[in-house]
Amino acid sequence: SILFKRFKKLKSIHLESFPEPYKNISDKLVEEGNLGIEIIKFLRMLKSNLQIPLNQEIARLIIISEEENLNKIQAIKDDVKNTIRIDNLEIITKAEKYNIKEIPTFKESLGEFNIDFYLFE
Repeated sequence: SILFKRFKKLKSIHLESFPEPYKNISDKLVEEGNLGIEIIKFLRMLKSNLQIPLNQEIARLIIISEEENLNKIQAIKDDVKNTIRIDNLEIITKAEKYNIKEIPTFKESLGEFNIDFYLFE
């Protein structure tokens, strides 16, 4: 309460009004955010299943998606890269995956979003 009194002119935090929900968030941003949450959750689970510590960096990851999701994934690329700790993160279309010459260490799919992940160690 001492810290609270420094910044607010109320006697108690309990007298503060309840936070209002954000009203000016576009549907597009909500979709991008939800997709980001699902991708990050999936990649964290993948790291755990592969017994890769969450704080260990992944050398290279390719996210392969349909054209319709490409812009959404591109918009959240930095969030995914920094949260999962990926050195080299590429985002490509399903058609471009046939140009990949190297064999990934692991291939996984996030079925409900039709997104594939190629992980390279």
